[in-house]
Amino acid sequence: MTPIEFVELATLSEQQPNINGEAMYHIFLVTRWDGVGPAAQGHEHSEIRWFHVSEAIRLNLAHPAYIGLLTRLES
Repeated sequence: MTPIEFVELATLSEQQPNINGEAMYHIFLVTRWDGVGPAAQGHEHSEIRWFHVSEAIRLNLAHPAYIGLLTRLES
C-alpha cells in the first residue's frame, strides 16, 4: 500500500521512554492510497482490521492520545 493523499494529525512522544526508549510517533490520516489495504509485515501484528472510529475509540489503544485524535476525526 502506498499513501497518495494524507495529512499529519499529530506527533506523539513515547509514553514509557525508560522501557521502550525515546521515540516520536508521527500519526497520519491517509484518505487515498494505491494498492491493496494494509498487510502485516512479518510478526509485526497478529491481526490487522478496519474499524469505524466509534469502534476504534473503545479498543485498548497503545497511546492515550489516540482517543482524542480519533474523536476529532469522528466529528
